[in-house]
This record gives sequence, C-alpha cells and structure tokens, in this order.
Amino acid sequence: MAEYAHVSYGERASLYREEYVDTVDLPFLFGLITPEVNSILEIPSGVGRNVLNMARSGCPIMAVDREPEMVRVLNDRLAEEKPRSRVETAVGDLTRLDLGRTFDLIVVPREAYQLLSTPGAARDGLTCLKNHLSAAGRIVVDLSPFFLSPAAPEVLRPDYFDPSLPDGVWAYDWRRPTSTGAIFCRHHLQRQNRDGTLDVSFRYELAEPGGRSHRSETTTSFRIYSHAEFAALASDIGLQILSCYGDYSGKPFEDGDPRMIFNLALAASPDAGSEPGVSSRFSDGFDNERHSAIISDFRSVPLRDDVVTYFRSYSKSNFRGPFVEGQGAEEILETMSSDSGSGRALDLGAGTSSLFWYLPARHLTSITCADIAPEPLKILHELTQDAEFPECYRWIERRFDLDPGYMSRAKQRISQYAVFDALSRWPAVIGRTPYDLITAFGTLSLCRDADQHAAAFAEIHRHLKAGGRTIGADWLRKPEFLSKHGHDNSFLTRTVVEHAIRNAGFQLTRCEELTIRDDPYYRAIVYWSATRR
Repeated sequence: MAEYAHVSYGERASLYREEYVDTVDLPFLFGLITPEVNSILEIPSGVGRNVLNMARSGCPIMAVDREPEMVRVLNDRLAEEKPRSRVETAVGDLTRLDLGRTFDLIVVPREAYQLLSTPGAARDGLTCLKNHLSAAGRIVVDLSPFFLSPAAPEVLRPDYFDPSLPDGVWAYDWRRPTSTGAIFCRHHLQRQNRDGTLDVSFRYELAEPGGRSHRSETTTSFRIYSHAEFAALASDIGLQILSCYGDYSGKPFEDGDPRMIFNLALAASPDAGSEPGVSSRFSDGFDNERHSAIISDFRSVPLRDDVVTYFRSYSKSNFRGPFVEGQGAEEILETMSSDSGSGRALDLGAGTSSLFWYLPARHLTSITCADIAPEPLKILHELTQDAEFPECYRWIERRFDLDPGYMSRAKQRISQYAVFDALSRWPAVIGRTPYDLITAFGTLSLCRDADQHAAAFAEIHRHLKAGGRTIGADWLRKPEFLSKHGHDNSFLTRTVVEHAIRNAGFQLTRCEELTIRDDPYYRAIVYWSATRR
C-alpha cells in the first residue's frame, strides 16, 4: 500500500471547498445579520463556506484566516462570484489578532474555536475576539460537545466524529467527485484524551482522471467544553452570555444537545443597566414572523437563566429604591395622569417597569405589556404577584394621591404579555382589535435612524383606534454613551420626533424636551402625547 504523505492545514486549501460542504448552519448565521449589524468579522474563514453566505446581505465583512493559501483561494472565489457585500480578507492568527477596529458581529463557525486546544490559546483567542467587539456587538461561537451528545442527529454533529466509534479505529467517511473530475475519499480516526482534548486524524485519497493518485494524512486536535467550562472562561475575560442554543433553530441549550452556540456580549458595567430599552441587547436574530408570541403561562416559556438574573438585578437597581427626581420621570408620569384616557393599552418595550409608568393612568381597563425578550416580562409578572410595592412606587402613590386599594387594583390591569419587536412590522399575534392607548418609554430611542423612527410611529398609528392616544419618551444620549456602550441615536431631536408624530397622522398634544441633570450618559429626554385623527 502507498505511503500517506503528511500535509498541513494550508496544503489542504485546494480541496477544502470539496471537503467542507455543510449548509445546515447557514440560514441561522445569515439570520444574525440584523439591521443593527453594520460590520462582520468571521474568523477563521477557511475558503469562504460561510463568508459567501453572509455576503448576500450587503453588510461589509472582514474574513480572516491564519493560512495564506486559504485566503488566496477565498479571494479567487470572491473574484469569481462577485458577492453583494464588500468583503475584505486578511491573514491573521486568532490568538494574536490585531485589526485595529471593532465589529458588530463576530462569527467563529463550527468547531473552529475548539482548534485552540490548549487553555492558554483558548484564553488568548477569546480575549482577541473581545478586543475586536463593538460596544453593542455580539460574538457567536459555535461549539460541538463531541462525546457529550451521542444521540445527536448526524447533520448537526461534525462529519468527522462518530460517538459510536471506538478510539483508534479508522472509519470511512465519504467518497466525492471534485470540480476537476477527480474522486476525493476521506477516512478518519478519533481519539479522546484525558486532558479534555480530542485528536482526529484524517486520511485522504485523490484519484485523478488520468489514473494518478495521491494519499495524504494529517492530525488535528480539538478542545472539548462543557457549557459550564466555556461560560466560566467567557465570564473570566469580561464577556456575558446573552443566550446559548442547542441547535440551529434557536432552541435553548440543554445537556445532550448537539450544538453549544454561545451568543456573547461585553459584560455590562454596573451603571449600564439604567438604559431604557435594555432588553434589545438580548434579542439577536429576533424575527417577528418566527419568534413573536403571546405568553399565557411563563412556566411554558423557555427562559435564559442568566438573562432572568440580569433583569432581576436591573429591576432591583433601577425600580426598587427611592424615586430619583430631576431625570424626567415626573413629567412623563404627569402626562400619563392627564392624557392616558380610558380603555385598553399596549406598552411597547415594557421591560420590567410598565406598572411604574402606568400607576397614574387611573381609567384604563387592561394593559398588554410587550417586549422583544420574555425574561424582563417574567420579572414584571413577578412584581404583579408581590403584595409589597417598591419605595419609588410609594412616591407615585403620594404624588398622585392614590389610595392603597388602587395600587393593588392597578396590578390586576396587566392582562397580557406579548413578545415582539416594536421597531419592525408588527406581527399577527398582536391581533386586529385596535388599542385606546399605546405607550413607548425609551423603545423608539433604539431606532437606527430617523426613517425607522418614523416607521415605528406609523405602526403605532395603525394599531390605535380613531381618537386613540400615544404617550412616550425618547432618551437623548451624550457622546460618552456612544464611546462606552455604542448605538448612536444622535439623529434624535425634538424636531425629528414632532415630524414623525405628525407625518404618521397624529394630532400632537405635547412634545417637550427636558434636560437631564447630573447624568453621565443622557443629556435630555423628549416626551410626547398625541391623538390619532
């Protein structure tokens, strides 16, 4: 039998396109490119299996691989296919990466991060990813549990690993024709090590049309992670886990799942939780057609434990202590008292605080609390079940002369919880019956530009009764917010808000700008009230 020549990772580039043909993850990864994503980094890119998939979006992409030959083949494919996105390429090692800029979405595709098989390399690689992440950006790291998921569907596990095979035995993988007419065949051998790594050896046979054949062999090492091990590493270097999926449908991870797809962000600083609309940080890839829902029982809703913990802390920090005057809340509450009217209400971006804003609205009969994430709604629901009221709520009680019995009745008006994105076209689950009042406290501040802001008011108008009302507020940020947390909403001014309201078909009741005192990140709020003509 002919000897197998050893080949390196780079020397496999010419056949990499034929070897790795998985497509099962491509729709999921493409779905990560939300309107908030303005730049993408994929590392390692290989020869472009996923780069060319994401490049259909039009979003600029940086593709990085440590092997020059992989980058050369990718550049040839880009020249040939001419994708919609502008794609830059670079040679770079993940453990020493320094591109001099940050990205809104960083993708480390299937098992690629696990090639950093030593603890030091794994830490260096994740640190480099963190250093290239924009303030509001996301890192998506797709891991395989390997031996932890023996029952995994074959399409979701690596095609070079079979949990039913014993260590040290060569197994036939596949035989494929190549674009040049050759026949390409692969075998593999796997060996799990006591140090938490997996060695996989590959043997390749290439039979050319003229009768010549080539045999080669290489070995690759992977680090195997449990969920707890990777979560601890991410936390240790200053990243927080927004979610972890067990497959490419967005299913929350459970032990035994075939994938561990971590969605990471920069760990929030202690003062970052005061941002209105904070739940948008936990909504990567949300789509109203697929993910919107009405919640009737939180026990049946998959909730992310880390996100629930975050919002429980957020609520305690911002809506449990004394009332803080001079920040605009008094004016918003006065507007709710005087302009809210009666009937059914919908609160957009409710988060954990709907009851706080709605206490002065005495004549409403029911409130639907809506948010893009279910976890803050869970915390809000817990508050409605609690017999006690936080200190800041008691300030509202005194300010508006509310009797104690009214406070308890106010909790009962929260009748429904809805999960959807208020900044996109609203889904059918919201129903066709229009509302008497729709509120938005901080939610529209998250719009990417004036056009999206105007479109959001058009959606509000579409779901209100004739004579119905909208009340809300936009928080205007300082440059210090942008430099620390990202998302520039400097397009927002009182004039922009007024135009959006009037152009949507509303009769403006009030639109006022109020300076916020002594806040390092917010300079003002614009609060409004308007009636649907």
